[in-house]
Amino acid sequence: YGWERNYRRNRQRYDINRQFRGRTDCVEANLVKRLLRGRRFALSFEMHEDVDSPGYYLYEHAGTNPTLADRILRAVAPVTPINRNSVIDGRRADGRGLITRPATWAALRQRPQWPMAYHVLRRHADHLIGSETPTRAPLARRIAAHHRALTVAVRYLTDRPPQS
Repeated sequence: YGWERNYRRNRQRYDINRQFRGRTDCVEANLVKRLLRGRRFALSFEMHEDVDSPGYYLYEHAGTNPTLADRILRAVAPVTPINRNSVIDGRRADGRGLITRPATWAALRQRPQWPMAYHVLRRHADHLIGSETPTRAPLARRIAAHHRALTVAVRYLTDRPPQS
């Protein structure tokens, strides 16, 4: 609904990606919560786009072992420009297209709304990548950037030794 109208909200005017803390009447968010219930994942990989960003960037939350960001940024750079700003989406970035925000649960409890990423990180995965393409880039370029990023993530998972 929102994509067809270039609008961030669903038909009921919910910003779906801000409906993941506590109870909500948002049907789509409740469906995702129900599908995830009781499951754990080695990695959560989210694909988004940013209407304000001049280039690609990503979030990585990985506890003590952030390892994917550099690989993803190297793979995506030939496809689309990287956002190298020191502040991206109102958050401090490292100047290479990476926002690392260690999720402190005390700080998250202060936020009235959570995106899906916080819900997943809190309950379903220890490692999260949020891949963000610039909305102003051509659709084919955005798809190629996400595809490269996802390919790197899948290779990372399949090359790792099994967890005991």
